[in-house]
Amino acid sequence: MNFKIIKITPAMFDRAVGVADEMGTLRGSFTEGEGNLVGALGEEIVLQFLPDAVRCNTYDYDLIYRGNYVDVKAATATVAPRPDFEASVSSWNTRQACDLYIFTRIKKLEKRANITLRNCPHGWIIGWMGKIPFYDRANQNRKGDPVPGQIRRDGTQFTYPIDCFSMPFPRLEDPDLLFEFLAEQAA
Repeated sequence: MNFKIIKITPAMFDRAVGVADEMGTLRGSFTEGEGNLVGALGEEIVLQFLPDAVRCNTYDYDLIYRGNYVDVKAATATVAPRPDFEASVSSWNTRQACDLYIFTRIKKLEKRANITLRNCPHGWIIGWMGKIPFYDRANQNRKGDPVPGQIRRDGTQFTYPIDCFSMPFPRLEDPDLLFEFLAEQAA
């Protein structure tokens, strides 16, 4: 797995705060709107990886990159990405008019601390997948279903917080292959 680590700079953080403040609560959000800043930080790290992308922030997609509508999926993580972790899309989001998803994680040094530049020094671009292939290959999960292989420190099973589609990180496309894929589409 070839995750891309991107440092979050003060300028990136400030832009993300501005975007998050404008967004309000998003329907289908895993965190009921509290994750707007996390989502905006995910977009910021993708913009560093795809510097020609344009931020749009519609319900259907976050960025346009070389004619493709990209929705960035972001979550926090207190540990580095592992092969047994999953990329997820809320069941509310299946009708988004995007071409592909890019999955990100934002490092959070202290789980219960607020999202600050000091607490969130970098993020990872985990991988990507076209929207249609994602739903063809993903597992459909119901709220309360156990997350395979994910056990808390106290021995209890992690469960899905909402209905969603998910797949393990290793089944996503490598971030570097996105450039090749888009070049083939343009040809």
